[in-house]
Amino acid sequence: MWMEKTKTGYAFRETYTDPLTGKRRKVSVTMPSKSNTAKKAASERLQLMIQEKTKYQGTDMLFFDVIQAYIDSRQGFVKESTMLGYEMVWKRLHDYFPADTKADRVTPAYLQDVLDKLVQRFSYAYGKKVYTVLKSSCLLAERLRQVESADVIRRVTVPKVKQSVQAVEQEREKFLSKQELHDVLAQIRAESPAVALICEFQSRTGLRFGELAALRDEDYDGKEIYVNATLVWPRKKGDRPYRGDPKNIYSIRHVKLDKRAREILEHFQLRNKRRRLWEPTRHDKEGETYIFTTTEGGPVDLAYVNRTLRKIKCNKHLSTHIFRHTHISLLAEAGVPLKAIMQRVGHNEPTTTLAVYTHVTESMEDEAVEALEKIH
Repeated sequence: MWMEKTKTGYAFRETYTDPLTGKRRKVSVTMPSKSNTAKKAASERLQLMIQEKTKYQGTDMLFFDVIQAYIDSRQGFVKESTMLGYEMVWKRLHDYFPADTKADRVTPAYLQDVLDKLVQRFSYAYGKKVYTVLKSSCLLAERLRQVESADVIRRVTVPKVKQSVQAVEQEREKFLSKQELHDVLAQIRAESPAVALICEFQSRTGLRFGELAALRDEDYDGKEIYVNATLVWPRKKGDRPYRGDPKNIYSIRHVKLDKRAREILEHFQLRNKRRRLWEPTRHDKEGETYIFTTTEGGPVDLAYVNRTLRKIKCNKHLSTHIFRHTHISLLAEAGVPLKAIMQRVGHNEPTTTLAVYTHVTESMEDEAVEALEKIH
């Protein structure tokens, strides 16, 4: 410690090593006199200042340790599928960061470049997903003082790529027209009548496949279904699927069924009742009451349905989710308000709903113009 005379008194100064940069820094405190008492007080205050500034010891914290700490903190609080998503992000980031990257050496410029590349390589949605994990990780590390600041994540954004004509057209590929739905269901029916009924039920209710598979007899009252869970398929061979928490609070909803949807659901219930009465399986003996089941009585298998869909000839990519989007398109075409559609399919953010809704209403406008042309 040394002392310098100033206009307002005596400045006592001391140096310390900044743990972030390894460089020498200086702290100072001004006292009214240079007495021994003042010197002692100045020394104590300087030591407290240095302790506060050197409290951070983040140079030993690795970038991937920060992310892993956040992932570990969410164990038991989020669904297994969400945890799997976190782990996939952690693995993907290894394409862009060395394993021994120090957390406090990641600059905003470098991180922004990584996010730009992720969006260009995959999509805006994927870039947003990575950003969310990084933001949560950095903020947790800042709160726990594992890093001095989460400022790096506050200085970056997820860029939105301007949609090309091809990208816009791809949005149209996410749902089937009425005629396409009719043709696709006919092909599926030839492969598997049960799968055809399941896909048709999705197109009439807008349920996610996991929500459909999790439905039980007690969730149907003869008029509507109570959507309150999603089926989680096992990651390990030998494990059994189970009813997990819904995607979010907006996914919990009552969905009224039209006559055809009720007929499909009750067809499966009748089939299950016959099996339970005449040839009960272990699923029946254990008290399972799933509605959409396999011939063995277990909940319908997503992998089997997808394998069936891969056999179908269609100029659009078929997955179980296309029937959910098709439901949105059918409601939009019928003039159902956007908010009502969102509530029915369990959407909180209008982005996905609006994407399908907009494309359908644009087609309707084209049909309106064509109708006007025929008037003259």
